[in-house]
Amino acid sequence: MTMSRRLGVAGVVLAAMVAMVFGLGAGPAGASGTGLMPAAAPTTPAPTVSLCRDCMTVNDAICWEVPPYRCTVPVFIGWIAEDDVVVHYTTVDRSAVAGVDYTPVKDALVTVPKGSQVGSGVIELTVGKPLDRDRTLLVELSRPSQGRLLRTAATVTIAAGQPGKTPARK
Repeated sequence: MTMSRRLGVAGVVLAAMVAMVFGLGAGPAGASGTGLMPAAAPTTPAPTVSLCRDCMTVNDAICWEVPPYRCTVPVFIGWIAEDDVVVHYTTVDRSAVAGVDYTPVKDALVTVPKGSQVGSGVIELTVGKPLDRDRTLLVELSRPSQGRLLRTAATVTIAAGQPGKTPARK
């Protein structure tokens, strides 16, 4: 039985998100300055994400204001890419403010590399005094080079405190 059948789509997607958020299996940020953080080649076969054949989706993400001060937003496609697949992304303020809480992104690219089903957009967090409340922003996708968008936006939460610790509320 394949991993995707045992865990279901939600389990596979969750496992991929956890790996990306905590930097497991991810390479360094791309040198091109496009906000791209490609996944490193896996040592074991990666499970297949079950989406429709021509579908692309983005998942919500959570991050903390701790080094390396970045948040990774995973983008999934429903097929193994025969060539690089790109999609544009832009950040939109909610309670998080561009230039104060994070570096705004306008029309950057996420690339799902050939032979893969996942790529990542990176949001750089602004180094400063962490606040005692969560803040959110949106990452909006547009203009995929292939396929169609099932979900066009994801919520990124910049969580108060540190991973695994509840912040002291005043």
